[in-house]
Amino acid sequence: MITPDVLKTYILQGKPELEKKRDVTVHATGASTRPEGILYPRNQLFIDVIEQVSLLVSGKNTVLSAEVNGQVQLKVMLSGDPECIFGFNDKLFLDNHRQVAADAARKGKRDTLELDDVRFHQCVKLGRFGADRTIAFVPPDGEFTLMRYRLTDKVVRTPFRVVPVVIEHTRTRFDVRVGIGATFPESILATQVVVKIPVPPNAARAKINCIAGSARYEPEQHAIMWRIRNFAGRTSFTLTAQVQLLATVVEGKPWSKPPIALQFIIPMYTGSGLEVLFMNVTESKMHYVAERFVRYITRGGNYQIRYPDTPGAGVGAQGPARAPPPSQPVDG
Repeated sequence: MITPDVLKTYILQGKPELEKKRDVTVHATGASTRPEGILYPRNQLFIDVIEQVSLLVSGKNTVLSAEVNGQVQLKVMLSGDPECIFGFNDKLFLDNHRQVAADAARKGKRDTLELDDVRFHQCVKLGRFGADRTIAFVPPDGEFTLMRYRLTDKVVRTPFRVVPVVIEHTRTRFDVRVGIGATFPESILATQVVVKIPVPPNAARAKINCIAGSARYEPEQHAIMWRIRNFAGRTSFTLTAQVQLLATVVEGKPWSKPPIALQFIIPMYTGSGLEVLFMNVTESKMHYVAERFVRYITRGGNYQIRYPDTPGAGVGAQGPARAPPPSQPVDG
């Protein structure tokens, strides 16, 4: 018989198939797919926390939506039949485990978070997670995604603040100024930052001035593409451009002003604030000590800032500017 607790926890895995009671029970108790006789000269576990941050800011300087979609990926090179317990700064988990919370506080890890949606790999023992938020599992060998999660709205840490200003001089000329500032700590360096600044389809040329990176008008994109290879935390840069438009005899539809879009990669940073606190590895027969490594990486998703509704006004990607602490080694 399937208990209500089993069904409740199985919801975290996706759509339950009620007719397959055996599968539901396996998912609730954790399913191991490890072959026998696995042996490594060095026992290692690699943890990658990968996130994608999306943002939409209106022309009235209002955050319409902010979202983080993340996943924890593991590369397992462990001998035997190990059991792992994974811990991060989940508020409900720390509320249930006071000693872990005290250890994290002593190491300066004080921020906690509540994820909106979590889905686990089938190896996770969902019954235990439902009881006390412990993520326990016997990992498959090799690479797999341990969990996927989502975080929304005000608690999302937006890594860049963008302020566009448009000044219309005549029907055939306008100026655009875009400022971009990093809200993450100085110790973190973003890479491959690309700012797509739309211009009208009848743009003829653009005189561009920027100190950081390189920028050029790309007619096929109907945009000025501003590329910054390395962007240090707590720094800001500005681009200005004088855009010349082709005169048209027939008045057409007004320009729709597509939003400015950002792409970026930020190592050792998370938009959610998720921090790995520990990854315990226990193998009852071999009793080895596994090496554990953790990396964080955040990429830009649909990160968009609309032009101001009023010409000459600015709009910023306002969001929590809390700087996350640098990543720390994983404890065991």
